Amino acid sequence: MIDYDFVLKDNNADEKESSISDIAGIGDIAEIKDVFSVEVAKSKLKAFSVEDMRQRAVALVVDTDSEAKAGVAMAMQCRKLYNSLEKTRKEIVRPHLDFQKAVKKYSDGFADFFKKTERQLLKKVEAYQLAAEIERKKSIAEQVRKETEFRLKREKEQRDFDEAIRLRDIEIERSRIKAKKEDMPMPTPPPLPEVPMPIIQEVVLPVVATPQKIESEEGSSSTVMEWFFEIEDASIVPRDFLVVDERAVKRAVASGVRHIDGVKIYEKAVRKYRVKG
Repeated sequence: MIDYDFVLKDNNADEKESSISDIAGIGDIAEIKDVFSVEVAKSKLKAFSVEDMRQRAVALVVDTDSEAKAGVAMAMQCRKLYNSLEKTRKEIVRPHLDFQKAVKKYSDGFADFFKKTERQLLKKVEAYQLAAEIERKKSIAEQVRKETEFRLKREKEQRDFDEAIRLRDIEIERSRIKAKKEDMPMPTPPPLPEVPMPIIQEVVLPVVATPQKIESEEGSSSTVMEWFFEIEDASIVPRDFLVVDERAVKRAVASGVRHIDGVKIYEKAVRKYRVKG
């Protein structure tokens, strides 16, 4: 089990300094301060004076072959100095880079654990929310089914009642005509059919919706709707959304391809310079 109090709290400064210097592999803290001092770095780079080269480069006029030769020599000298400058710079920053890599490597062990644990915990929460959402939809579907069933039942009862009233009225009219024709008293009309229940919405307890946001002291989780996309058929995607693969074109030209629709392939002179010594 990870001791988070030890990991996250600075309980012993001496031990902390020792561990950092061990991780960096560059000695004690005083040496670290010297290595990471900008002034120390500047002192090591002071040898690269540029003023003399600047004056010579500005003063050079190339009108003859010898002057062109001198220009190439000065340019290659600049390249040599640049390469030497880069080498010195890398030597200066190398301990810092090694220190960063060592600390990152040590930290990554904890970072991986925390990220993995976060994903596992949120996966459990999302599984619960998904199950709750499925259950909510089931409850809504069941509620709709009951309400529909109740409404259809009431509508049928109303239709049966209306039909019974219509048949009763017909029967009464026939009896009236017969009584009048036979000069007889009007017979007692048949009883009224049972009046159905009125068509009203059945009272069903509301289904509690899944909360869209979960609040805690450490943070919160919310559910929002976002737009995503998937490429289903790249051959019919409009040109506005396509990008030319320039690296593929470059490889094709280098391999000898000289004609590609929509691409101009041409040859031009390119100067190459090489440093000697």
